[in-house]
Amino acid sequence: MKVAYGYVGYHAADYGGEMPSYYYGLTLAFKAYGIPTILNSYDEQTEYSGIYPIHFSEVESLRSIPRLYIVDMGFASVFGVKDLGYRVENIVAIELLRRKYYREPRLSVSYWMDSKGEVDFVVSLGLRVKELIQVSYDIDDPKTKRREVEALLRASKELKCNNLKVITWDYEANESYGGKEVKFIPLWKWLLLI
Repeated sequence: MKVAYGYVGYHAADYGGEMPSYYYGLTLAFKAYGIPTILNSYDEQTEYSGIYPIHFSEVESLRSIPRLYIVDMGFASVFGVKDLGYRVENIVAIELLRRKYYREPRLSVSYWMDSKGEVDFVVSLGLRVKELIQVSYDIDDPKTKRREVEALLRASKELKCNNLKVITWDYEANESYGGKEVKFIPLWKWLLLI
């Protein structure tokens, strides 16, 4: 039971991060050989959900290491996670997955990464990227804003998508960068959009 508690605690403290490759490989090996473990039982209860990096090959995407998001935010509270930025990102992840499963099953939710940064969420419909979303609790710091917007612009160029959003706690604006419009929208308002 201590193993399961440690496992849950680790993921609750590091949601929104990548699963360590050694654990991911071990989990896949256990599942491939049908070895029942406490960890496999926990995986199947879907207390967290994985989002994979974007690949236009389903096989490559599944071979990649997922980012984990907690389905029940109570786990984060129980294990003492206080970082509001991670909490907001987790809320967005779960809402995107909810929209996928309940409104549009053909949607795909992934993330994009290059050597300079990442985009938190890439929302695709088939092979067409519909939306690129960054999540930043506090966008007031000019360095943070530049980092988030530059990653969006690089992903926009590579994935050929012009629907760019940054979900914030309370900042709202439409700003233009290099001829592309970036929409900054507060979390509460984005959650109310259909």
